[in-house]
Amino acid sequence: VTRAAAEGQGALLAEILRDNPNVRMAEFWQTSADEIVCPICGALNGVQGDGQGNFDNPDDGQTYRIPAHPRCRCARRLQLVMPRTP
Repeated sequence: VTRAAAEGQGALLAEILRDNPNVRMAEFWQTSADEIVCPICGALNGVQGDGQGNFDNPDDGQTYRIPAHPRCRCARRLQLVMPRTP
């Protein structure tokens, strides 16, 4: 379910950006921030992605996509940065 949600969100974001070329979005890894967050996801919490759903883990140097593993509860948080000026 998490993978489907992340892929759907990515498709929606692509459509928004295609129809609104002056919009700029940033993406961030977001965990549940509780006691059962795994070490992989804990290190990725708050990390900014490359805009294509890829996130570089500062602890192990690997690139991850959501979900990072089975039963991952993380999400990609999107944030409007600022409109580009024409």
